[in-house]
Amino acid sequence: MNIYCWCKDTDFCVPLLCFHKAFIMKKPILLVLIYLSIQLGIGILENSIIVLYKLIFKVDLTPYNTQLLSVSLVLSMVVMLIVLKRFNRLPMERKHWSFVSWPYLLLTLVLALSFIPFMDWVSSLLKWMPDLLKGSFDNMSGGFFGIVVMVLIGPIFEEVLFRGAVTEMLLARYSPAKAIFFSALIFGVFHLNPAQIIPAILGGVVLATLYYRTGSLIPGILVHICINGSSVLFQNFYKNADSLSDIMSGKVYLIVLIDAVFFFMAASSLMKRITDKKINKPN
Repeated sequence: MNIYCWCKDTDFCVPLLCFHKAFIMKKPILLVLIYLSIQLGIGILENSIIVLYKLIFKVDLTPYNTQLLSVSLVLSMVVMLIVLKRFNRLPMERKHWSFVSWPYLLLTLVLALSFIPFMDWVSSLLKWMPDLLKGSFDNMSGGFFGIVVMVLIGPIFEEVLFRGAVTEMLLARYSPAKAIFFSALIFGVFHLNPAQIIPAILGGVVLATLYYRTGSLIPGILVHICINGSSVLFQNFYKNADSLSDIMSGKVYLIVLIDAVFFFMAASSLMKRITDKKINKPN
């Protein structure tokens, strides 16, 4: 409905249009809040069922907490996908699932692997911040279904929501730089975990930039899978270490960081050239 169709009084119309514009700007945040509400609702429902089951059947389901948490997360994602479809925000066009090109995907893999040490370094600087989800992450990392959710299902869903829906909406309303920044900020705050917010914002900048440059979710999904997968591997093989610096000598760690920065910048430059050629390709 066009707001101009029934708004005739200028004094009334101006503030109404401002409110309407502000409401539209908040739609990306509204989508995330809906997802958080879905997570909370399903979590409460699941806990209520667990309590009733325990009271009726006298069975302790504590050993299955990890599996139940994974199921709860997957159910939340499924419900949110239905919501996105109802809002016509589910990215289903062919361009959203394009591989861009095989050279681009290979460079994306290099970008992801070189970004991981940098993320690890940033996280090591934030050890003093509370990690509210460490227990849940550690538990899910120890089970097959939990690993699948964190490494595969979660990244695909989050790219659909935060890049295919949220970033897409922001790009339609702001300049690319602002849209990428706001998208990354929303993505970081969404984690609701102080220790993860800053690393997630940095990761969000990379993921949103990939989406903006390609219009495809595939590169971001690949990077997201690599980041989450490296965290799970690190947790399972180095349980007593908090970062790469704990398992490497100072000199080796410095070399790894320098190499990571070099390969990240090189991959970024080459990927930009590929997308520039596609963007500037004459019709």
